[in-house]
Amino acid sequence: RRVHGRWAHLAKLDLIRQRNKPIEPAKAPPQAPFFLPTIAGLTPKFDLTAAPKSAEAEAALAAGSRVLNFSNLKADTAWTRALAAGAQSGDFSALMAITKTLAPSALDFELRSLTTPDEVGDLLRWLTAGLESRVDFELYQVFTEVALLAHRDVLLADTRRFAVPLALLQEQLDASWAVLDKLLNANLCMVKLFRGVAV
Repeated sequence: RRVHGRWAHLAKLDLIRQRNKPIEPAKAPPQAPFFLPTIAGLTPKFDLTAAPKSAEAEAALAAGSRVLNFSNLKADTAWTRALAAGAQSGDFSALMAITKTLAPSALDFELRSLTTPDEVGDLLRWLTAGLESRVDFELYQVFTEVALLAHRDVLLADTRRFAVPLALLQEQLDASWAVLDKLLNANLCMVKLFRGVAV
């Protein structure tokens, strides 16, 4: 099974979601008699311990406001932890192992959930290192497209900070395409050679 086939439509996931959107809005199911608390993440896990409320939630309730500031909330998943660890150590093999187990929609969520400039910088370092490794070229090409589209506002907001990482990424993209172009030209020459040989 080709890995690329699984990720081929990752860049067009928004268009696919729009096309598959139901004509009628979904009806709410009847209210369940109880709800079990869950732990945030991509895989649902039940929180069996009665965890105290966060300090921010308690402060909001004490102030009389029931509105939480979601800009401070951050999705902490195994993928984001592996990205941060890989950016510090320079070894992204654990991140790629986790990435290959995710469904395209889950990976799209992970890529889009990165909000801070530090996380986007780590993402650019991962993409540059992946293209430099010359392994899974199609995957990194799709990831690069989705990441640049999803985080263009963060990248454009701080052009000084991201100038060098984006230049390095562009350099690796050009080098990868040059290797691919050389291989394609060599194969075309071989096809022309064998086409002209009389048997």
